[in-house]
Amino acid sequence: MEKISDILDSENLKKVSTIYFNLEKNKSAEELEFEEHYSLSISYRNSKFLEKKLDKEIVGNNNSLMRDYTDLDFEIKGSSTHFVKLHNDIKIERNKLLEKLFSKMQRLRFDYSQEDFREIIITSIFCFRGSQDFTGGYYAVDIIEDNISNQYIKDITSLLISLEDSNQLNLNFRELQPEYIQGKSRNSQLRINLRWFYERYRKNLYGINRYKYEILKSNSMRISTINLSNSLTRSFMERILFYQENILGRKDFMNILSPKQMTKEIEKLRLDLEFDYENIEKSDYVRNATIVNIANATLPDECSSCKNEYSIENRSFLLRDSNRHYLEIHHVISFGSDRAGDVLENLVKLCPTCHRALTPKRANVNYQKNIISNILNNSPTAENYVKNFVANSNRKEDLIEFVYNKLK
Repeated sequence: MEKISDILDSENLKKVSTIYFNLEKNKSAEELEFEEHYSLSISYRNSKFLEKKLDKEIVGNNNSLMRDYTDLDFEIKGSSTHFVKLHNDIKIERNKLLEKLFSKMQRLRFDYSQEDFREIIITSIFCFRGSQDFTGGYYAVDIIEDNISNQYIKDITSLLISLEDSNQLNLNFRELQPEYIQGKSRNSQLRINLRWFYERYRKNLYGINRYKYEILKSNSMRISTINLSNSLTRSFMERILFYQENILGRKDFMNILSPKQMTKEIEKLRLDLEFDYENIEKSDYVRNATIVNIANATLPDECSSCKNEYSIENRSFLLRDSNRHYLEIHHVISFGSDRAGDVLENLVKLCPTCHRALTPKRANVNYQKNIISNILNNSPTAENYVKNFVANSNRKEDLIEFVYNKLK
């Protein structure tokens, strides 16, 4: 049985990301402080959209494919369930494990091309537990409820919007579904445009589950009629932000919200956040523009460096027709042209003065390092991101020096 400690030391992104997106709840561990074992359970059944029926040969072949892809010891349970158990030898709590897996993924992404990283992430999310929705035009997967936390949703969001596929994605949270308000049980889902998924990832699905691949292949003409999205949808961004700000932070909120009130709240949030959708140009940098847009909306309106030393009124100005001050988005670690660093964890807001001072060779060394130190002190998220790349991550001086040396 593989140990959690070995997984956290692994350099195998396929293994790490598969566990991150598919970690099941050990139902026998409800009263324990930590779970003695973690597991992955991948189940599927015969489909009405395919004449071929599941048999032992198909399931056995799929089990071998999953083993080969993940380097995990999947076993077959029942007729068509693939199961693997992981020994929690370091007694780590679930949310902490997920955070460490995410940090590992962030480090490993620099060892892969953008295309390879994207394929591994999409494969890990959709190819194991996902299924087609021909009516809605999606390939969808349930988000495992026991893994949902504010941090988990933020981390998933950060990953998704950093991918080329963000235009084709949809997050359907159960609290935002009309059925939820009516008292019907629904799961939150990640969804991707079915045509996009089939055209770009069918070979990845073929390498994980041949039966699910055959379902899509036999319905390829139907899939070809599905429209693709040309830009990141308002719905995608609004749902993420609404969920983070108004649901995870207020668990009882949805219990009293009517459909009419929900529509009003979402529109209010959109106006408050002042998204500039129309000005996101269709270019090679659209993904970066999307991330910056979300950072503008979700990060607090304060300078992450000088907020404890100066009043924002003395460092910036009010935006026209707004009560918000002008702030600039800054990459804490500058990776130059390597866009693997275009993630929310690497972004902070700075006043124009602090931002300009970090231009290479503009301000003196000590002043620039002081700004960096303040950023790390005021943004635990950014500090944790920097720690992913520094060997002596407990020494603040080493973190500051690393960021300083990356200024470009």
